[in-house]
Amino acid sequence: MNVFAAIVKATVGGIATTLLAGCASDSKPDTTAAGPPMSPQLAASPAAAAVAKLSRNLTGEQVIALIGPPAATKPITTGGLNARIWSYPFRGATDVRLVPVATQDVPAINPLTGRETTRTEPVYQNQTIEVTDTLHLLMVEDQLIEWRVVRDEKKDFQ
Repeated sequence: MNVFAAIVKATVGGIATTLLAGCASDSKPDTTAAGPPMSPQLAASPAAAAVAKLSRNLTGEQVIALIGPPAATKPITTGGLNARIWSYPFRGATDVRLVPVATQDVPAINPLTGRETTRTEPVYQNQTIEVTDTLHLLMVEDQLIEWRVVRDEKKDFQ
């Protein structure tokens, strides 16, 4: 019986050690080298593949080799530095949702009294949502310093 108790104690001790080691491990959310953790939405976007290729201090030529030429550039003048914002738009999925936009009164008959009445019901309309994630790179003196992904949602009713 003492051997069985020793085996149980060793097993429980091993499990406790494993659990404590798992709690003490340095687990971090997915982050980019330049900024805060990416949200699950942005991690699933087409821009995430481009972000995964980037690292700080890449030259402009290296960035163009990795993800192509920017769709737009914007100069920044501050403190005599040669800085630009390079922008890369990535069009995401288009989603169509049925959205309540108004209410209307509909004629009805009260089932208990048999009298005519009205009831209010929602009116639905299709809404199209187009998502565009834009990757903005901060290039200073032809070096990649930082980047950010900005999501834009364009909503239209059909």
